[in-house]
Amino acid sequence: QYELMGPWSARLKQAYHDHTYGDHIGFFFLDVRLQRSLLRSGISDTNETKLQAKQWRDLRAALAEGGSLAKVSVLVVVSPIPLVYTSRAMNEFLGSGGHDDTRAAWAESDEEQSSLLELLISWTRAPLRRAVVLVS
Repeated sequence: QYELMGPWSARLKQAYHDHTYGDHIGFFFLDVRLQRSLLRSGISDTNETKLQAKQWRDLRAALAEGGSLAKVSVLVVVSPIPLVYTSRAMNEFLGSGGHDDTRAAWAESDEEQSSLLELLISWTRAPLRRAVVLVS
């Protein structure tokens, strides 16, 4: 369990969350930064993944049958960094010029990026007619 520090910490238990609007539209807001931030104390999951283990579990649970997003037909996935933007090779090229912010790109976590895309694609193939919209 993470402990958030700061004046807003009483209101914010985790930075990722999901919502549904009506019966058809769902949103999942990814946290790819705060959970690895220096604003947290007691970090126990310090690997270099974008989504930590708990967020992965919660996302899978939300999309599973009976989950909070299981019945929506349109899922909007919001990520603060583009999920599909540049290739790993382009990222390395940009990073070689001193642009260290490219390390935050999903291309630097290509296995995790693929896992997320595969999860979303498999969710669209359920018996219901579904669509995913990626927003950054």
